[in-house]
Amino acid sequence: MRSRVAVSAAVSVMLLVAGASAWAAVAPCPSNFKEYETAGETMDCKCTPAQMAGSVWGSGRYTTDSSICAAARHAGVVGSAGGEVKVHALGGCQSYPGSTKNGITSSKWGPYQASFGFEADVPCGGGATASTGGGNKCPADMRAHETRATSDPLECTCPAGEGAGSVWGSSLYTTDSSVCRAARHAGAVGARGGAVTIFVAGGCSSYAGSTKNGVTTSSWASFSHSFGFAFPLPACADGKKPAKQ
Repeated sequence: MRSRVAVSAAVSVMLLVAGASAWAAVAPCPSNFKEYETAGETMDCKCTPAQMAGSVWGSGRYTTDSSICAAARHAGVVGSAGGEVKVHALGGCQSYPGSTKNGITSSKWGPYQASFGFEADVPCGGGATASTGGGNKCPADMRAHETRATSDPLECTCPAGEGAGSVWGSSLYTTDSSVCRAARHAGAVGARGGAVTIFVAGGCSSYAGSTKNGVTTSSWASFSHSFGFAFPLPACADGKKPAKQ
């Protein structure tokens, strides 16, 4: 009779083999999404570290001529070792904001007829879905926008400099934080300021402070609502994603 240890080891080997076979069955991602522009379609593919190169336009939602795997790394859906992704074909947007995330810098672009993302409900980052134009000055904080739907991002402009006021959090910030100081901390704008896209979401159980881009933020405990400058939404300090609104 086989021992429990032997059986357990055999099962573990079988699971590893099955997992490796499943991984091998997933096709490598194409270089871009140009041939899969029909909105509503999805594609499962795998990214290798070598594929995380090439040009990317957009943040969260990307033009279909962008590198799929570089966009996946930018969006944070794969790590530096690569992995499997689900790509959603989405419609076009009036604008695509650029940003630097996870070691990948994407560029901004104007109107483009089709896009893709790694969630089915990624909102446009441009004026097509935002209810406030990019030329409007950003509010001091986001307390007046706490009930705003995550799919209805606020577009506004931060002036040059770091802005004034306190900030609590990193990547996700409490809604009483200074918007433009948070944008500078997150790298959404540089020292010269510029247009930002702000996504409002549910709260986190904790917020971790840090020093980035010349701005130091503070830690905080639980808070009812959050905002950030990226979609898909960044994780909270505890590793959980905040609830969409």
